[in-house]
Amino acid sequence: MELQLPKANKIKGKRVIVRLDLNSQETDKIHYRFLSTQKTITYLLKNKAKTIIILAHLGRPESDKHSVKINQFDCYNEKLSLKVFKSVLTKLYHSKVFFFKYSVWSDRFEKYFQSKKLPRIILLENMRFYLGEDKNDTNLAERIAMMGDVFIDEAFSVCHRKVATNTAITKLLPSFFGFNYWLEIKNLDKILQKSKKDLVVIIGGAKIKDKSEILIKFIKKSSYILIGGGIANSFIKAAGFEVGRSYFDEMAIPNFTKLDFNKIILPLDFKVLEATGSTKYKMNSEIGTMDKILDLGNLTVQQYINYIKQAKFVLWNGPLGYIEDERFAEATKLLLEFIKNDRNRKYVLGGGETLDAIAQFAPSIFKQKNVFVSTGGGAMLWYLSKKVNN
Repeated sequence: MELQLPKANKIKGKRVIVRLDLNSQETDKIHYRFLSTQKTITYLLKNKAKTIIILAHLGRPESDKHSVKINQFDCYNEKLSLKVFKSVLTKLYHSKVFFFKYSVWSDRFEKYFQSKKLPRIILLENMRFYLGEDKNDTNLAERIAMMGDVFIDEAFSVCHRKVATNTAITKLLPSFFGFNYWLEIKNLDKILQKSKKDLVVIIGGAKIKDKSEILIKFIKKSSYILIGGGIANSFIKAAGFEVGRSYFDEMAIPNFTKLDFNKIILPLDFKVLEATGSTKYKMNSEIGTMDKILDLGNLTVQQYINYIKQAKFVLWNGPLGYIEDERFAEATKLLLEFIKNDRNRKYVLGGGETLDAIAQFAPSIFKQKNVFVSTGGGAMLWYLSKKVNN
């Protein structure tokens, strides 16, 4: 894979296959992930690519009970069809997007792409409708590659998964990273160049599995790691505190007890849901057996902001609370408000839920010069964990 896009003379008159990430439930809005692809698609249109063929995915159809094997799709699911994105992509790219609804294994596919006259932009059906996608199947990649001359990967958020449409296909066509993919690498590499006294890491969200490795590696790389979201429950459980009815990962606790708690900063207080259904702020030592921890408390947010003020560079992945419920979005909103008004340090923010929180509570951050918003969540952490200490 080459970092830079091919020059204009290598694009003109070519069929260019582009891998995007359209994995969003907001089918009628221009999601930040979609917006981040605009520069690459515009570049291809401007430099007269003959046809742009978009590959993408949505959801997990293989594990959905409503998915069926039909019309040469392994697990078709009407609710996860990419046809819903045709209108929003047409609006974003200022060029009509044609949706090709048939399987790549169908006779229609072969006949259609043998035609000399094709639309400028074609969106293929959900790549996860084929079991070969997640298996990085060469046969699937070959079938797709036969319709193109060049491949461009503009789906950084999927880079931690070796699938047919970002790995096997690169062995078959001249392959390049898109503009935003390259920008992701450039900004994440900056984090790795910082001395540990300059870097503070904030880890939130609920998925511990994706974040345990990066936590362990960043203990040596950063000055402090601030813990929030569902993973905070596992940490305070490991530290000997009660977590009540809260979600926590029992399998992760033995590993957490071995970590350096001088660098890992645990929450002082939480906002909990009591058995009665009421909400209340409680110190970490006051959590009852029937309480459910769903957000950080205001004392903790202020403590975390004080740590951030000591840093020159901040990495944040995952919300601090259960932001799907407005009652438990307060900590995330307070931290975003601080970042929105802060120009004294650099930030890299990433993760699907983090993007959603920014869009909902502080959309101006997307355009803030001292903030880079990564389209990757697990991908961002995977990339950094591979690079740290290498």
